Amino acid sequence: MSRILQRFPDRTQILPVYAVAAFIVYAWALLWFFWKLPGWLYYLSVGDVIAALTYVLATNLAESLLVLCAPLILAAILPKRWFRDVFVARGASLCIAGLGYAMFLADTFKSKIDYPALSLHAWTVPVVLIAIALLVYACGRIALARRVLEVIADRATIFVYILVPASILSLVAISVRSLVR
Repeated sequence: MSRILQRFPDRTQILPVYAVAAFIVYAWALLWFFWKLPGWLYYLSVGDVIAALTYVLATNLAESLLVLCAPLILAAILPKRWFRDVFVARGASLCIAGLGYAMFLADTFKSKIDYPALSLHAWTVPVVLIAIALLVYACGRIALARRVLEVIADRATIFVYILVPASILSLVAISVRSLVR
């Protein structure tokens, strides 16, 4: 068991990568929440809006932890010098590129009318995955890109100290609300 755990990076390397993933996931969800908020104010009470926010925060905690699993699995599977030695830079670039593509797809597929033809072709997914893999590789090899990503990831950790407690508080509020109803 300890041999398996040695394949994973240290907690000091995992936290910055989680911070990048959490920042992107929470920012995207809160952007949509506040985009829809003016319309909700016409037919929802303040309590219902706060309840919706608690569900958003709780869901984002689970989503950001799920996104963190991708770099962790790659660090465990790939050889140490390929991914684990530069985990912060490559993990952050993987999160940024992967979540950026997911946000592109989410923004593209808004309705049946806006259904794009290019995103539906079977060849686009492998091409994008190869492009993401090359970007992740390059970010680990180029010293300037590695330093920039490490600084961004390090500075994003401040958001973890705000977002995770807010999400845990949201989980408690959801649990209490479920028990009361």
